[in-house]
Amino acid sequence: MMISYMKSKIFWEIKMKLFKFFWLVIIILFLMVGCNVQNQSQSKETLGVITDLIFFLPDEEATWVYKGTGVYHHEMTIEDIIFSDQSIDYKIKGEILSDNKNSNYDDYLTEIRYIISRKGWRQEIKQSKLLDSKYKGIYILKFPIEVNNTWQETVLDFDGKQQSIIGQIEAIDFINNAKVITVKYNEKNSDYYEIRKITEGKGIIEFEQNIKMNAYDHTLGYSLENFYNSEESIKSKVKTFLISYNNAWEKYYNNNDLEILDYVDKSSEIFSSVTSFIKKDDTKIVFLDLSVASIKVEENLFEIVVDESFSIRKNGGEFIQSNKRKYTLMKRDESFKILKIE
Repeated sequence: MMISYMKSKIFWEIKMKLFKFFWLVIIILFLMVGCNVQNQSQSKETLGVITDLIFFLPDEEATWVYKGTGVYHHEMTIEDIIFSDQSIDYKIKGEILSDNKNSNYDDYLTEIRYIISRKGWRQEIKQSKLLDSKYKGIYILKFPIEVNNTWQETVLDFDGKQQSIIGQIEAIDFINNAKVITVKYNEKNSDYYEIRKITEGKGIIEFEQNIKMNAYDHTLGYSLENFYNSEESIKSKVKTFLISYNNAWEKYYNNNDLEILDYVDKSSEIFSSVTSFIKKDDTKIVFLDLSVASIKVEENLFEIVVDESFSIRKNGGEFIQSNKRKYTLMKRDESFKILKIE
């Protein structure tokens, strides 16, 4: 009897251990699948073409004047545009146009950055009294630029707290032949939100936010009152596009990066020549500079003559190569496509 009892007890203990082991394996597999799904979700971030966003932004000499809630006004002026092979960085001076005789004038100034990359359009603001986002940095737009595109982002507010927000493109309309995009950003576990309207050539034309003051919700915001832009708007956008193309060409020539295919028309001869290009030695090129000599516009076709310079590095040596080229571009949607290079 005792032996039978002991066998039964041992069998029960083994059975319970197997049961616990089975559920432990299930939990581990569940966690692994969850992490894998999260990693796949993160890796599926859509990358776009930088030049698809430049038509939403103005040029070097642009100035915005915004009128806000009450008697609020602020002005923003582009001070510099810095190009790299990864991004276009707009440095902007912001100033609140208010009576500041009894205040520190620096409190009414701020620096704003618009950073355009293949991930999208990011805004960064330094602390100030500017009526704008409660976040130090936020993606204004992310690819793809289409209705219902949604993204999640962890941001830092001006109190130093991390917040999780969800951005969504709610509408794309055409007003006076210009595309207008409406984007809403909702903060998780909060009633706070931001809404922006963005249009071609001017950037942000409306901003709205919902804030809580004295236990009540208040809607604050601003809209574009005046806008001043360079007379060479098209020339500047063409130059921006061609600089980005040449940076892409550098990456294609040196590393076979296929981003360059986003810049050329797929039915053109230049597309065929690019895709059939075979590098035969270890020569490296570095794009240096580009200046527009002339531009001719006929409806959606643009003929641009430019002076370009590259650094050619081969066999331990280096020399500068300068070229005069003529590009034929076609305006397509919010960007250009290259039809021909001569």
